[in-house]
Amino acid sequence: KKIDLLFTKYKTDLESYKFNIFNEIREYSKSNQEALKDILIQAQTNQNTIKPSQEKTEDTKEKKNTNINFWIVAIAGQIIFLLVGLIIGITI
Repeated sequence: KKIDLLFTKYKTDLESYKFNIFNEIREYSKSNQEALKDILIQAQTNQNTIKPSQEKTEDTKEKKNTNINFWIVAIAGQIIFLLVGLIIGITI
């Protein structure tokens, strides 16, 4: 009788674990579905707000110009540091 009671207890424990796991899986799948819906909505709004191609080319031209300006300033700064270093090195 004790063994039968233990088996029934273990069986009910396993069934409750199974029930809890199924509930967690359902909640997880619901949250994933909601997240995927949010991502889909966000992707659709992003597609609606994409700039026309002309504005994109103008933006890339501006980025290239700023990138070129950055390199010019960086090279000029290096040349100035080189000249100052040479002047200090010669005078010492």
